[in-house]
Amino acid sequence: NNYAISNKIKDWIIEQLEDGYDGKGEIIGLYSFATENISKGRKRAGEPYDLNDTGFFRASIVVVPKLFVISIYANGKKADEDIIQKYGIEIIQLMEKNKVKLKELILNEYLKYVRKTIFQNR
Repeated sequence: NNYAISNKIKDWIIEQLEDGYDGKGEIIGLYSFATENISKGRKRAGEPYDLNDTGFFRASIVVVPKLFVISIYANGKKADEDIIQKYGIEIIQLMEKNKVKLKELILNEYLKYVRKTIFQNR
């Protein structure tokens, strides 16, 4: 089911962002003491960026699975900057551990499809 796969990929990307990681498995950045003061402690100095100031960026993530390609889009525009340009396209890519999960998910979906097709034709 393409819809379920799309949602799962988006969930994995959001989990990565919540933990502060990009698709390379690298920390996107760390909050400063100034950010902690400005955010009144909501963002703590030394913690990784989660790129979730307003929720708009995460909500804008769209995953489009096709036959041999999975396209991932997001609107990175925030005030006078674009966070995708600032932090790199990797912020909306899957880390290696999630690529492994995706391979397993696709294989399982394919096997379900094959079983259903074979048993329906008997």
